Amino acid sequence: MALDATTAHAADYCVDRGGFQINPSVDTHKLVSTDKEKTLFHPVKGVYEQLSKDCVAQGCSVDHFLFPSQYLDIATMGDVPAHTGGAVYKYSNFQGWRPTGEHFLRDLRMDVEKPIGFDAIMRVRTSTGFRATDFFGGVYMNNTTDVELAAVDCDHGIIVELKHDDTLSEETGAFMQCALLYTTVGGQRRLRVHNLSLNCSSQLMELFKSCETDTLSNFFAKTAYRAILKQPLKSVREILVNQTAHKCWPATARTVPAPLPPARSVDH
Repeated sequence: MALDATTAHAADYCVDRGGFQINPSVDTHKLVSTDKEKTLFHPVKGVYEQLSKDCVAQGCSVDHFLFPSQYLDIATMGDVPAHTGGAVYKYSNFQGWRPTGEHFLRDLRMDVEKPIGFDAIMRVRTSTGFRATDFFGGVYMNNTTDVELAAVDCDHGIIVELKHDDTLSEETGAFMQCALLYTTVGGQRRLRVHNLSLNCSSQLMELFKSCETDTLSNFFAKTAYRAILKQPLKSVREILVNQTAHKCWPATARTVPAPLPPARSVDH
């Protein structure tokens, strides 16, 4: 099985290099609100990084169920699920009885029973005038066009950032296609294709009327997650608030009813 081969390779890799490396226990409180706070989110390069690449190559998704009673370098350990379409479940001070035990069993059941596909490759094609420039999510890319995914399921989404570097026609519109090749649990190789036709407009109000605020919020959150590796958390928070206020609010304002006229007092 691919899982056995990947696990065996990871074990051999660890033996050759003296085991897994993680960040030592640090006093995180001293780093909060300092320029070094972003280092808490940096994974240690080494075994986990290579393991995530091997898992993607084998179409193997990794989930972590963690039960820490003290400091745990989740930034490093979580690097594998982050790149293989997996998830990290953390149960601090876990006790086998209620409610933490039931919580763990519920998460485990949902994780095992959810529909899933493995060893996937996705490609996004666009018409003339715009193109896909960046991808956010549990993906791995060896080149600029093929998006490799160890697994795809209903709990994870992929954000594609599009950039238009030419004039788009309001008459013909814009077209894009997303093709996903994956393997089912039963071993069948399948291809799913989504075609989308988009209207183009030079009027901002028309744009606001058709934009998806949920998608924008998801995009801002994923870009903020990536930004915390390079910028202080306070700066990322301010940027996220400004982006949400300036770009999401105009789109949601159309759903808010017009304000009523101010009430007038009448003297009898």
